[in-house]
Order: sequence, then structure tokens, then C-alpha cells
Amino acid sequence: MQNDKRIGPLSFIERGLRALRTFTPIALIAMAAMQVAPQAHAQAYPRLKPVTLIVPFAAGSATDALGRVLAEGLSTVLGQRVIVENRVGAGGAIAFAALAKAAPDGYTIGLGSTSINVLAVALELKLPYDVAADFIPVALPADLPFVLASTARRAPRNMKEFVAYAKSNPTQFVTAGPGTGAHLLGAAVLHAAGGKGDAVHYKAAAAGIPDLLEGRVDFTVDAPTIITSHIKEGNLVGLGVFASRRLSALPDVPTVGEAWPEAPEFMKRASVYIITVPAKTPRDIVTKLNADMARAVADPAVKERIEKLGMFTRQPMDVEQVAEVLRQSTDAWTQVVRTTGIRDAMKATSN
Repeated sequence: MQNDKRIGPLSFIERGLRALRTFTPIALIAMAAMQVAPQAHAQAYPRLKPVTLIVPFAAGSATDALGRVLAEGLSTVLGQRVIVENRVGAGGAIAFAALAKAAPDGYTIGLGSTSINVLAVALELKLPYDVAADFIPVALPADLPFVLASTARRAPRNMKEFVAYAKSNPTQFVTAGPGTGAHLLGAAVLHAAGGKGDAVHYKAAAAGIPDLLEGRVDFTVDAPTIITSHIKEGNLVGLGVFASRRLSALPDVPTVGEAWPEAPEFMKRASVYIITVPAKTPRDIVTKLNADMARAVADPAVKERIEKLGMFTRQPMDVEQVAEVLRQSTDAWTQVVRTTGIRDAMKATSN
């Protein structure tokens, strides 16, 4: 019976144990590789090539100025060049369409904002991308307090006089293009004041300043970097700051809440800038960028340069906190859009 090839229950067990002994090292190696793979992303990143920061507005704009400060600071932290690439047009949609198509490897990042990442959703704009599905918000490096300013060639010298003027006179205001934050806020100001008027769209906000100085248009809602010097020289009248506190560069210009207590609450908050990456960017790279951006902004020299732009820096937040801030902001703006008729006001002010 020595040649009997029948296999009993015990033989099955022995074969199973031998297979397990053979399989276990292979399985452990595979499992270890799966654990190491995500770490390898962060360890290799960003040594392979320079990082591109897509900025959605023109050179000379407040967004461009911030982008260049952040690029330098992040470059120091990463130990790799960060190159600013301006993709201008369509209120930021051209830039973010390019970002949506970029490889999700951390080497292409975008500088978004309330208007691009929040208002576009609240206004239900038709865009070549889906803000929620195509991007991951990484960090909130700075807040931008817009300033409402009128030409010195008109009567209004304060917010109360401006509201009265807007009620009784058709007005025009400067924007950097349809659908931008300045367009929405300008239309919202007119709507809340009970006035009517038109937005005059320029390729960049700064391009409209000469017309504002000459009195060919009535007011603007713009970044401090664009209009602070004109306010200090007396050529423009600073009426209110869209933020919860005054600007150090314009200490005599009240906040909108101070100058116009009846104004809607959303006019009393600053806009926010958002570092964004394409969807499907590996989690470890997203986390690394979040931490590295926090380190860059915490550098005293970088922080000082941001504040000189008339912007505020925030306390560091992790990726989940960033997403929650934007979710709440989007919900709040969606409610504003639904209850105030701002979408119709924007359409009414568009040429």
C-alpha cells in the first residue's frame, strides 16, 4: 500500500500549512509595499521637478501679488522652485479649467478664492469643471478684505451719503470681469442700497482705475493694493472695508459694519484665498502641501509681506478644517443668493 496515492484529511492540512508558509512572506511583502507606497509619494515629492502655481488673474492684481509671495515662501519650505503661471480670463474659469485637467501629482496647484471656489457654486454658474468633484482644497493662506471706494469727483463722502446717492442716481462700477467677487459685491451693494446701475468690466481691476479717477464711473469694490494709494492721496474716497476689522494701511476707513450697520452680514466678512489641487491627488501629498503652506505663511517675513498687501493671515488648519470652512461658506452664500436676488442683480448690472 506504499503506492497508495489517496490523500487523507491530514495530508490536506499538511499541504495547506506548506502553502501558507510559502504564501505568508509574499503576502507580508505585498502588504508592506502597500503601506510604503503612500509614504513614497511624500518622500519623492517634490524632488522630481518644479511646482507650478496657477494664478487666475493678471500680473499686478492682488491675487498675483499674493501668489508670488506664497510661491517664494513655499519654494523655501519645499526646497524646490515654485513657478507662477498666470491663466487670465472668465473670472478665473480659464485657470481652473487648466487645473482640473492637470496631473494629480502635486506639481500643479492653483490659487483659488471665494469667488472661484464658493460663489461659482452658490450662483450655479455653468463652468467647464465641477468645483466639488474636480478639486481638493488644501489650505487657506490669507483673507482679502475688499474695499468699497467712490470717485472723489462725486458727492458721497461716507457710506450714508453713498447709499442715498445710489438710490437716486444710476451708477456704474468697476470690476475685473463678470462673475468675479468684485462684481458680486458691487451688485450686492447696489441691491442692498436700493439703487440701480451697471458693471463696467475690465480685463483687470487696475485697468478701470483711470476711469474711476476721472469720474467716468462711480465706484469700485477692490483689493487694498489697487486703491490704497489713491485713497490716501484723496483721489478716491474709502467708504467701507468688507471685513470684521479695519485695515492698518487705511485706519480711517471704517468697516462696512461700522459705516452701514444695516448692511447684510455677508458684507461684513473678508473673502478668502484657497490653495487647491486637482482631485485624486494622493492624500499624503495633500497633507504635505497643507503643512508646508502653513510653515511658509508662518515665516515672519512672508507674513509681513502678506499684511503689506492689505490681507490677513489665518491660524493653520488641517485639510478637514479647510474643507469645513468652505462648506459652511458655500452654504451661507447659497442662502444669500437664494434670498436676496443677487443673481438677478448681477445679471442686471452685466453689459
